[in-house]
Amino acid sequence: MMNILSVIVAYNPEVDLLRKNISAFYPYVQKVLIWRNSPVDEKVIAEGFDPAKIEFCGEGVNKGLPKPLNFAWRKAKEGGFTHLLTMDQDSVWEGFQTYIDKISSPDAPYGIYGPSAWEELSFEGSFVPTEMMITSGMLIPVDVLEKVGGWSEDFFLDAVDTDFVYKCRAAGINAYIVSDCFLHQKFGNVQHVKFLKWNIGVMNYGPERLYGIFKNHRIIIDRYPDTRELKKRYRRMLRRRIPRILIAEKEPIRKVCAILRGVRDGRRHLPDKVE
Repeated sequence: MMNILSVIVAYNPEVDLLRKNISAFYPYVQKVLIWRNSPVDEKVIAEGFDPAKIEFCGEGVNKGLPKPLNFAWRKAKEGGFTHLLTMDQDSVWEGFQTYIDKISSPDAPYGIYGPSAWEELSFEGSFVPTEMMITSGMLIPVDVLEKVGGWSEDFFLDAVDTDFVYKCRAAGINAYIVSDCFLHQKFGNVQHVKFLKWNIGVMNYGPERLYGIFKNHRIIIDRYPDTRELKKRYRRMLRRRIPRILIAEKEPIRKVCAILRGVRDGRRHLPDKVE
């Protein structure tokens, strides 16, 4: 039987969305940690939930992602939990009970698990091996975390999820997307802009985020020996993101320069600077 600790890393959260997020999986987990990467209104967030089941932690200062996740791993180990569920603040589950039922079934493969977060997928079988999985919705056996040593703290925010998946793969532990389970996830500030006869989707990330995305993913490509799918994705991001920024986003020159600096510094393997 699974005994699940969940952690949500909160940074200036939209409270109503955060509460909707928690409500979708709350009945199926044994405890919820809410890590404060900024000050939050604890009373409003926790209203209506069992106070023994909700725990706030963190100092209200932005520590990025890996430090809170590693803190939650230690709490899971100390508390005797079997699994850690990692969540973003702005995700909402669809089919969480199905997710848990499939992972706890006897025929579930050993590994780390996640839902589809890009589109609702239909595929044969319950588990599809993947090299790409976001942090939000990831369910990880605590013994996997012991084997791989948790999350690398070289990165502050961007590519933390991708690095973790490849770290597990390097240790012989696969990642699986679980069918019929979907996570509604916000990626950037997505807008659709009309250009000639096309509707172009743009994410409107700022220059700093774009720098981190392209730098850290480039580091991962060199860090692990088998990143074929990531290399394809990285090239595709470069081909698609730059023209869309130039056509449809504000501050296009600053953003494109940030991407190019990210590629350059990623090749130099420069770690994130953490204050």
